[in-house]
Amino acid sequence: MLSDLQKLAIHQFEQLVIKKPEQKNCGGQLFIGKHYAKNDILFLGAVPSLNDDSTFNTELMDTNILLESSSVKRHQKNASVAFGYDSELKTKLSMATFSYLCPFRVAKWNDVNKLKQDTLLEYSRPILNKILTQCQPKYIIVSGMYSIDILLGHYPDIFTDAKELEMVTLDRPHRWSEYGSVVNGQPVRILKAPNFSYASNKNKLREFSHWLSHKIDGSL
Repeated sequence: MLSDLQKLAIHQFEQLVIKKPEQKNCGGQLFIGKHYAKNDILFLGAVPSLNDDSTFNTELMDTNILLESSSVKRHQKNASVAFGYDSELKTKLSMATFSYLCPFRVAKWNDVNKLKQDTLLEYSRPILNKILTQCQPKYIIVSGMYSIDILLGHYPDIFTDAKELEMVTLDRPHRWSEYGSVVNGQPVRILKAPNFSYASNKNKLREFSHWLSHKIDGSL
């Protein structure tokens, strides 16, 4: 199952490079966790940031960096704080699949023109579809400034009948929300986390952690 996804991802990257040769030196990242399709929870970041690695890495990681991170990167540190407050939540997330809506690296998503964004997302589409088919998630956690815009704006044919069910706003950085949707004919809950690049208040992240744990414990 995993090897099928990896082969597909490499194929899509190679096809993207044919269309957009400049992407070859940008590379990509398929996973940001160490498990695949082990439970019904799927975390989808928006897009991996550009770094010095020009390879397209399709291997699972040695750690779940958003749960166990000792990184000085702000979003990883804040995510590990938020996901670690509630012990039951952390246990569930420790077996979740962590991936991206678009696995192809860019310097900054909002600096990419709309035409190229659409191209990157269309070459990501088969990868995302494969992940959703193989993982069969009931709960999809998304994070990042552009995640909901990508998920509901570019892929409404994948995430159908989407509607917002709840929004919690403590202040601008500390906002989270729940959406109902249907994927492959099955109901799912889309749980939008705060933008961890900015959400850093520990008490507010603790509140988010308890909210998320409650939502995952609930029934569809």
